[in-house]
Amino acid sequence: MQAVIYAGLRNGARDQQIHDALIYKRVIEVAREFQLSPGTIRAAEKRISNTSVFELSLLGGGQSDADRQGCG
Repeated sequence: MQAVIYAGLRNGARDQQIHDALIYKRVIEVAREFQLSPGTIRAAEKRISNTSVFELSLLGGGQSDADRQGCG
């Protein structure tokens, strides 16, 4: 499973669920479903839509720079 980091989001998983729900439903319907105010739903949608996505790959061994230099 791919790891996901929601850096800078208050509740990234919930915001993502709200974003996904808004694809098929209106704000008021999503607000009722999540028991939140419509303003909170709009703010969550704005946070998710302003998010940047980066795909990271780890390369090389598992040794840190400090270990390689004999500092660790």
